[in-house]
Amino acid sequence: MTLESVLQRANEKNLRFNGDKCEFDKPSITFYGHVFSKQGISPCPKKIEAIKSLKPPANVSELRSYLGMTTYCGRFIQDLATLTAPLRKLTKKDIKYEWKESQQRAFDTLQERLNEKTTLSYFDPSKDTKLIVDASPTGLAAILIQNTPSQNDETVVAYGSRALTEVEQRYSQTEREALAINPNSHCPARLERWRLRLQSYNFQIHYCPGHDNPSDYISRHPMNTTSMTSQDSENSEYYIQFIAESTTPKAMTLQQIRLATQNDPTLQHAAHIIQKNLWHTLDTTTFSKDTDIDIRELKLLRNIKD
Repeated sequence: MTLESVLQRANEKNLRFNGDKCEFDKPSITFYGHVFSKQGISPCPKKIEAIKSLKPPANVSELRSYLGMTTYCGRFIQDLATLTAPLRKLTKKDIKYEWKESQQRAFDTLQERLNEKTTLSYFDPSKDTKLIVDASPTGLAAILIQNTPSQNDETVVAYGSRALTEVEQRYSQTEREALAINPNSHCPARLERWRLRLQSYNFQIHYCPGHDNPSDYISRHPMNTTSMTSQDSENSEYYIQFIAESTTPKAMTLQQIRLATQNDPTLQHAAHIIQKNLWHTLDTTTFSKDTDIDIRELKLLRNIKD
């Protein structure tokens, strides 16, 4: 049925296939280092074998290369951040490279985990979706699960975790939890912004104690990264567009706001600061009396730069 639909659409768009290069009745296909089958997505065996055949890294450069290779299959290993913690420790500045028992144990365990044939299911819009989240003093974690209500077929679609920034680590526990999923009650402005991001979803929130929450452990041993991926950046763009469109007064248009922004020296300077990431210079920057740039307004904007 799916093949028929693909061929029909190709015919509608006047697309032609080279018969000699087409294969049919294949139980799975390998594409960009991943294997796609009716069960879901799994890492390519050849990639796994290439990683498994490596010897322990002899220096920091080789270790970074090894960690980069294992990151490729990180989405299939639930506790990758925990497993690689002793290895990542050796990549930090001012740390002498000494391959000890803890590093060898982590290396061996990771190599063993690469033997496991982990398969992540495809996202199915017709199934119920459950997002299990948790927040610890150092990180956030999430597990996306789906199931059919009438069947006992719960499957994992994706794992995710990240470390908290230094600023986020100073949040209250309530705010850290809200980074993963926001509360329904009245809350501070920061939490209100997070609530706004979730308004387009229809969902229910259920509390789950830590000992029954599979993402609890992952949040306490997060991936050693706080930076956004390209997908995160794209999602942020969509979010900003949504804010701009939903908060524009009915008596105005986005084009009017664009023109006013272009003619506002303070906002133009703010745009320059954002593009160059120069917020740190505001405390030392001085403007001549002839300029219309409002330094006080720029400092207020800095408070919401994230």
